Amino acid sequence: MVKEVAPCPRGQSARAGKSRNLFRAKTKEKVAREKAALRQRVDDEVPSWLAWAVKPLADLLDSHKRLENDSQGQAGEDRVAIGLWLWLSKQWVAAHDVVLEPEPDEFAQYDHILIGPAGIYIVETKAWDGAYLGAKDPWRRKEGNRWVSCKSPTEQNQRHVRLLRKWLDQALPGRLPPNPHSWLLPVVLLLRAKWVKTKDCSMPVYQSTMDLILDIKKRSREPVLEPSHIDAVAEALAGARPYGSRDRSSADRGAPARRVIGVAEPAFPEDDN
Repeated sequence: MVKEVAPCPRGQSARAGKSRNLFRAKTKEKVAREKAALRQRVDDEVPSWLAWAVKPLADLLDSHKRLENDSQGQAGEDRVAIGLWLWLSKQWVAAHDVVLEPEPDEFAQYDHILIGPAGIYIVETKAWDGAYLGAKDPWRRKEGNRWVSCKSPTEQNQRHVRLLRKWLDQALPGRLPPNPHSWLLPVVLLLRAKWVKTKDCSMPVYQSTMDLILDIKKRSREPVLEPSHIDAVAEALAGARPYGSRDRSSADRGAPARRVIGVAEPAFPEDDN
């Protein structure tokens, strides 16, 4: 069935935007620190008579690489959102590009959060090219004939799960089933990788949205969340706000929960004809 997504009320949208703006500000600070470190590395490793020319080139290459990665990542997330929109039943709520702040200045950006009878899926999407090995949770990628360490998507998603669990404990104390390990379900999607092998990772790693959909359908045979749980989480996410500016959510005040939350429609490819 088609998954319908509705805009959230103006006040909730403004609060969500504030969290996202704070997160982006922190991200810009991190990028600035990394660029400063890059320029310092040029000073340390390049002769002074040449450094003045190398620094702008290094900055340009770094900015180009970041832009390319961001563009590929966004395209991958959009493809996943469309697949979920097409294949998930109306029992499910899908939220995309969610930013939460469960601790002061501790932000988490979630590519996709799926809430339904089987539990809450926390989906980390990567549009990485190449070949990858994940042994437990350290990861390596192939560069030429060598395998080198790289960022671990499973470790990244472990952090996301920890922070989401803390946020849910704050937003919905005592309102969700016990044993969250049974219904908080992290997964990683590697959409562009040519070759992936994993062993004993802390979560499933898939290479297509359909693999994820099949996992969801299989788990849905044994529901663990009731409709009231799904509504409560969806409503809490719709009203998420920065840490320290929270009051009781509309869900806590007994307002009727909505089946859909404030997220953008999937970005469908435009018709070129």
